[in-house]
Amino acid sequence: SKATVSVLYWHRGGRGGGTMPSRSDLPAEHPSDTVQVNLKDFKQLRHSLDDKMLTLIKEAGYEADNWLSNMKIILGLSAIAVAVISHVVPVPFPENRPILFVCAVLYAIFSGVMQLLMSYVEKDNLFLSTPNAKGQRLRMQTFMTNYAAEYQVVVEMLSPQPAQNTITEHIHAFCTKKTLCIGQHTASIGQFFDDRGVLYTPGVKKVLTEVLDEVRRLEGRRE
Repeated sequence: SKATVSVLYWHRGGRGGGTMPSRSDLPAEHPSDTVQVNLKDFKQLRHSLDDKMLTLIKEAGYEADNWLSNMKIILGLSAIAVAVISHVVPVPFPENRPILFVCAVLYAIFSGVMQLLMSYVEKDNLFLSTPNAKGQRLRMQTFMTNYAAEYQVVVEMLSPQPAQNTITEHIHAFCTKKTLCIGQHTASIGQFFDDRGVLYTPGVKKVLTEVLDEVRRLEGRRE
């Protein structure tokens, strides 16, 4: 059965109502990271947190499955290539109309496929690991609603699947709801940034470490 744990972190005064810590409030033994953002820009806040989570989970020893990133790069470069070809082909107008038509169709296909991957496969998935010796993958998702002042991290251990290294297998890993265990943390933004918008790395690492430990504990309980 699926095991779920949810730990809520509140920072000074409850849900979304806390104040940001000043520089003097941060523990001296853990200096702030040099990343600084605009505290009113929620997209920038989430982007900086996602980047740090991605870095830390790789440092924790999990190897990323780069299939989706590679597909997006290939599709993007292909779209750029056909756009360049449509401009540099040495055929005058209107004789080049068939070439322009083909380039336009290919550009629409490449762009459309990339948008479909981002909307229906990637979604809020931030990280997918390569399969371990048991065929299990670790998947991490993050959520942050505009103006909610909360950041949620969900880490799932996926059910084992045969390693086939096919497009279907990769898409299934991103989209499947079959999990062995789940750890999730919802934290106030005030836990991660000081009053100047400087990212506090130890706060991010603490949340990730605890949710990974919980997933490992729940996985061990199943064995």
